[in-house]
Amino acid sequence: MPRESLIDRSFSKSASSYAKHAVVQQRVADHLLNLLTPNSSAQCVLDVGCGVGLQAESLQRIFPEAAVLLVDRSKGMCDQARRLCPDCEVIQADALRMPIPDASIDCLFSSSMLQWSSSLKAMFEQWYRVLKPGGVLAFSCFLDGSLREIKVSWEQVDAVPHVNALPTLPALTEAYASLSWDCVFESTVTETDYFSSVKDMILAMRGAGSQTVVADIRPKGLLTPARWQAFCRHYDSFQQTDGLLPVSYEVAYVLIQKRS
Repeated sequence: MPRESLIDRSFSKSASSYAKHAVVQQRVADHLLNLLTPNSSAQCVLDVGCGVGLQAESLQRIFPEAAVLLVDRSKGMCDQARRLCPDCEVIQADALRMPIPDASIDCLFSSSMLQWSSSLKAMFEQWYRVLKPGGVLAFSCFLDGSLREIKVSWEQVDAVPHVNALPTLPALTEAYASLSWDCVFESTVTETDYFSSVKDMILAMRGAGSQTVVADIRPKGLLTPARWQAFCRHYDSFQQTDGLLPVSYEVAYVLIQKRS
């Protein structure tokens, strides 16, 4: 069982509210699911970074004869997934050290999780290991440029990084290109969520467990009321004509196939 990190604790705390608040994450997962080709001969499908298991039913529909395995680091997410997906095996494990046999998976699905990895190369090596020859890896990943409105607004206040570094598309491509893959599909899309206020935006991010993306968004240390109010004023400059505030994400959608 993986040692619990700050990110793990954050996602565990948000497990009960994740489905309500993870609007962009769900939209991204649905887009990625739509890229998969139905396959009635697949025997085993793996969702890595499964969260509360919201994609399990769709994966079962796409791969009707396959066992669906769900993996996540977060204990809270796994506990919730077990309640919501009683027909699936749920495994609490680090995606870099999964207790999955070599060459046993027909399709590995991973949505909005890869950006949390400490090593893209090691992650792809692990995923390559568990896939069968000819197996498909479908993943989405938030890229550099995500949360642009938050980053730009904080830059007007101070020089402290407030948004974690995210990978670029070339970095993703380089990480998996060292292995024997065929690229089936690769695209980037801007996904945007909208909120009526900065407060609503922060509450939604906390509810989805993703407030840890924003390194200093919680009031602590030097985050004074004056600095917070200055951030809010700058963020309000992004207000749309309908009065809503955007949060944009740059997302990579990739399908690659392990060569036989």
